[in-house]
Amino acid sequence: MSRRQDWRARRRRAGGCLDRDPERDQYAARAQDRAQDRDRAQAQDRVRAQTHGRALARDWAQAQATRAQATRAQATRAQATRAQDRAPAQAQDCDRDRAGDRGSASLEYLGVLPILLLVALAGIQLGIAAYAASEAGTAARAAARAEAKYQSGVSGRQAGADAVSSWLGNPGIATGPGSAPDSITATATIKIPSVIPLFDPGSVSRSATMPKEDTTTP
Repeated sequence: MSRRQDWRARRRRAGGCLDRDPERDQYAARAQDRAQDRDRAQAQDRVRAQTHGRALARDWAQAQATRAQATRAQATRAQATRAQDRAPAQAQDCDRDRAGDRGSASLEYLGVLPILLLVALAGIQLGIAAYAASEAGTAARAAARAEAKYQSGVSGRQAGADAVSSWLGNPGIATGPGSAPDSITATATIKIPSVIPLFDPGSVSRSATMPKEDTTTP
């Protein structure tokens, strides 16, 4: 006799008081336990899946960060290598540029130097011309004064020549009666020395008039 048949027989003997089947209750309890075990297993699977997913995401992020860092490091090394490769060429270019600049500066200096020399010589020439004009005026006054004196013993030409600096040469002295009565006019002409090649500055003339010395006796 099976357990269920035994349970039914005992129920009939008890007058129908046994309304529950122990075997069914055990079966239901086992089914409930299995369901709870299944739910717990599913929850654990979900937790493991979430944990695994987070681990995978973390590993993926770390891998991406490592890959990006490696890419940056590789790019940095490549830039450094290119910079090292370019450094000698840049140094050579800088040397060539400096040499070219020095050569250009030398050519520019050589081009400006004649102009500077010409300007300096022109200034010196103007100074000499002014000095020659001043000396011509001095010679003219000296010559006129000597001619105006009575029995001075020195000719006007000699007095004018003595009044001029020797490096200017001998001036041309011309004397004659002045425009006013009893006066002597002397004109001194001096050739201006040239310091500029192939340039003739000409000559400068100055005149002076002196009254004749009174020769009457009281």
